Parts: sequence; C-alpha cells; structure tokens
Amino acid sequence: IINAIKDKDIERAFETQLRMNDRYLRGETYSDMNNLIHTIKLRYEGSKIKNSNIWFYSILVQYYMENLEFDKAEELVDEILRNKSNIISIIVNEIYCDKLFLSIIKNNKKEAKDCYEKVKSYLKASKYMQDKIRILYSYELLVNEDIKKANILKKKFKKLNKDNPYKWQIKYEKNIINYVDDLYREKTNSII
Repeated sequence: IINAIKDKDIERAFETQLRMNDRYLRGETYSDMNNLIHTIKLRYEGSKIKNSNIWFYSILVQYYMENLEFDKAEELVDEILRNKSNIISIIVNEIYCDKLFLSIIKNNKKEAKDCYEKVKSYLKASKYMQDKIRILYSYELLVNEDIKKANILKKKFKKLNKDNPYKWQIKYEKNIINYVDDLYREKTNSII
C-alpha cells in the first residue's frame, strides 16, 4: 500500500481502471474508449514494463485484439514476455494465454502447442472465464482440428454469454469467435 501511494503509475492505473470499469458496466468496449486508449498509448508504449504499468499494456493488447489488429497485439505480447521477470506470475500466465491465441490464429501450431503447455493448468483453473473458453475453442478447432470438442466449448461459450453481466465482453468475445470461425471456413471450406 505504501508503494502504491508513492508510485504515480499505480495511482494512475487504479484511477484509469475505475473509469474503465464504470464504462464497461455501461456496455462500452475498448474501441468506444478511444480517448482513454490514446492516452495510454502516449504514456506507456515504449516505456519499461513493470508491475505498476502492466495493466496498461494488457489493455492495449486487448484493444488491438478487439480491433483484429493481431500483429500489433503480438508485438506488445512479445515485448511483455521479454520483460516477464518484472511481472507477477498471474499476469505472465494471462499474457501467455494471449500469445497462445495469437499463435493459433497465425497458424503457428508449434508455438501454439508450446504456449498451451505453459498455461494448460492455468486454463483448466480458469475454465469458466469467457476468454479462456474462446482460447480453448480456437485451439481445439484450429490446432487439434477436433470439431466435437470445439462444438462443446462453443456451447459453453454461448451459455457464459447468457450469464455475463458485461455486455462489452460479450460483444468483444463474439467478434473474435466470429473471426476464428471465418479462419476455419477459409481453411476447410466448411461451416462450424
């Protein structure tokens, strides 16, 4: 707590998080918050990654993913992972989950399998989180090519949508799931 009082990055992160949470509850997505995202980009892109500002980097990764700017998201993810020794382990797991997803959609199966092994137990422990179901769905569909498991995960994803109070997250995750389904259609000429 004393460090939080002294560290302006922590103070700004907390304040920004409160503002963004308020907007999430009103159904806004990251794209709806362009002014806030622009401020975060100006302040943090290119700065040293550490625990006090990692939240901002995570927001930018999600913002790029929401806008299907996967190359930009991957650049940030790779930068974060190069600095992972400065970051608490739960955040490193989250970033590896993002790396896993990005590897899946870029059809880099070897990297996807390597990332999956790093976060397999973390994914299992967070199996009721919508983004983790999306990642597992993508993995089964595009890496393992197991349509049966993918369909089970997609049903679970849809059920979580019904129970999710954050409408922005539903919109965000559906958009990315649709992108994954499009990749599958392009790859196989069939519909999931």
